[in-house]
Amino acid sequence: MREVWAIFADDLASAAPLEIIGNGRAELDRLDVIWAARKWGGRLLHALWLIDADSQRGDVIRIYGSVPAEIARRYEAFLERTGDTGL
Repeated sequence: MREVWAIFADDLASAAPLEIIGNGRAELDRLDVIWAARKWGGRLLHALWLIDADSQRGDVIRIYGSVPAEIARRYEAFLERTGDTGL
């Protein structure tokens, strides 16, 4: 299971879980499209990230925008550990 989280432009102080998505490439492509539009449910996005809730560490596997420092650190750790390029 993957959890989509966001920070909206109208509430920069709060991060919110938005949706649970599957593990397929289509779901990742959909997030790319959402981020390109910078909107979720009519609200402007400031940041968006994806957490692999099934991983032992709760890996952050994709980020968009200005994510909180802790999320960025978790993402970098995931990339280093897996050799992923982030693309």
